[in-house]
Amino acid sequence: MLRPLRGLRGTAYATLRPPLSAALCSLQSHRVNMRNFFKKFFKKEPAIEDSVEGYFQAIRGWLENNADSIKENLNGSATEADLSCVESELEIVIPQKVRDAYLIHNGERADSDGLFGLWRWLPLDEMKVEFHKLQEFSDSKIARIPLLLSPGGDILYVESGSSGEIVEWWHERPSRDVKHSDFQEYLKWFVGKLYEGGYVYLPGEMAGLVDKSEL
Repeated sequence: MLRPLRGLRGTAYATLRPPLSAALCSLQSHRVNMRNFFKKFFKKEPAIEDSVEGYFQAIRGWLENNADSIKENLNGSATEADLSCVESELEIVIPQKVRDAYLIHNGERADSDGLFGLWRWLPLDEMKVEFHKLQEFSDSKIARIPLLLSPGGDILYVESGSSGEIVEWWHERPSRDVKHSDFQEYLKWFVGKLYEGGYVYLPGEMAGLVDKSEL
């Protein structure tokens, strides 16, 4: 588009630059495209609170985005009364981080294949059953509280009244193999591996998450 130059005589013309609004729209569109580019190729892990609740929020968020059909494998919360009843019945003291976890989710559903790399987090009623089985193999006076059960029958447990160290027990070669300092540290380790792509969901094959290294 051409127009006469103001302040000059004659018929001199100059090319009119695009309106400023159009230029701004173009710049905004470019910025949006760049943001989408960086979101796609430079994804950042979500900010995760260093707490039992924070790690469960991260797990639920991952499930919603990557394995929506099994996000309901986590049960609803237990109550303080539920935990006190178990402690009284089994004559145990549940470590605090474990209590915190059960007050958020009471383990996993019975038809879950295990959200923790095919290790299934036991609800309180199943904890009691596995507790008695585990004591049969113990030569210690310290009560062992089972938390997660593998498909092969191995167990991750904590000891009653302890600081809550997560210990692995192999049914074929029983031993006291400490894996994590407490249940919160176990969740932290799991979430880190989860968001790094260490676990996969295989729809139609497993109602749980599979450790990629075992495929």
